[in-house]
This record gives sequence, structure tokens and C-alpha cells, in this order.
Amino acid sequence: MKIEIARPQDQYTLTLTITKLTLNQKLEDDQFELKIPDNVPIKKWTNLRPGRCC
Repeated sequence: MKIEIARPQDQYTLTLTITKLTLNQKLEDDQFELKIPDNVPIKKWTNLRPGRCC
């Protein structure tokens, strides 16, 4: 199965090819945990207002 998105005015095309599709597969909670490597710095954002980026 292929899904193609063409944006001729922006001069690009995106093609997604699905090679294997498994529907309604059980997902475990740990599949949604972000495991951050030890050597990656973490920046905590504070004082953010809703609806505004950065």
C-alpha cells in the first residue's frame, strides 16, 4: 500500500510505503516511555503560557 502526498507549489512529494500492517495489536505501557540516554542534556522549560510556543 502506498500513500502519496504531492505539493507541487512547494516542489516536493512525500511517498509512504506500508510493507506490513498489524491492526489492533496490544501495546504495553513501556512502549510509550521515552528512554533518554545518559549523555543527553535535559532542559526544563518553565513559565510557558498556553497557546504560545517557546
